[in-house]
Amino acid sequence: MREALTVIVPVYNAAAYLDECVGGIVPQLWPGCRLILVDDGSNDGSEAMCLKFASAHPDIIETVRTDNVGVSEARNIGISMATTPLLAFCDADDTYNPGALGLMADIIGQSRCDIVVGSFGRKPRHMTQDAKSYRCAAATEALVDTLYQRPGCHESAWAKVYRRSLFGDDCRFAKGRRYEDLEIVPRLYLQATTIAFTDAPVYFYRPNPVSFINTWADSRADAVFATKSILAYVTAHCPQAVAAAKSRLFSAAYNIFVLAVRHHRPGLANSCWQIIRQLRLSIISDPRTRLKNKAGATLSYLGKKTTALITRLSLKP
Repeated sequence: MREALTVIVPVYNAAAYLDECVGGIVPQLWPGCRLILVDDGSNDGSEAMCLKFASAHPDIIETVRTDNVGVSEARNIGISMATTPLLAFCDADDTYNPGALGLMADIIGQSRCDIVVGSFGRKPRHMTQDAKSYRCAAATEALVDTLYQRPGCHESAWAKVYRRSLFGDDCRFAKGRRYEDLEIVPRLYLQATTIAFTDAPVYFYRPNPVSFINTWADSRADAVFATKSILAYVTAHCPQAVAAAKSRLFSAAYNIFVLAVRHHRPGLANSCWQIIRQLRLSIISDPRTRLKNKAGATLSYLGKKTTALITRLSLKP
């Protein structure tokens, strides 16, 4: 018998997508499951839509209004409201593919794991006949693979199902920060015993050219904050993952360095450059780090100005 699941959706000015998001989730839910819509101060009609959904499905949907507290705190509020054994997250402009939530809940039941990590894509998909195949990994192995950015080991909060018990009082999304899903990964994974991975296309991730990840904002620098936090955490709690955490910090610092150069943020570029210099030798000498990181580390020995120049030339106008 499947354990009950709560899906938490933070909503901010997502009226254009909410019908598809909610309409994709509700038909998948089984008895005892809930959908929590956290309207985070929307002003585009999303609040009225959330209330309409809750009125139409009072036994399934619950909605709450917050005062633009941000996606992290909106998710935290949803976690505090949830009472089911399992949790999942969905962004309001995305949705879960048909059958995906039941599939992941079944994997948890079969494998006795604590987290299931599914695949995602930019087109709606249906489960294939072999969708129930999965592999299990110990928590440390899963964390290391995720920090090394191995295929199938993504850092997003969505496209996963979690045991709610992992979200203790000291395990919440970092309030007021972006890349909150990346930052929480080691704290969640290291509280787990086993993590299952499936290639099943469980999640529809909508390409959005004006989304946070596709536009520049100074808060993009939170990627460096998140990966610094990860390195500090695993240094204290999981020494086996330190090299992987350094690789992830280097990746974030180099990526933000590139963006800071492009968007004329010299102070941010300089702070990222210092991290690049500190870590580049360990990146080159680490046989497990990805080739993209090694290339960036090698290039950095030509100096900041040359690296910045090559970066500018390689960027699309």
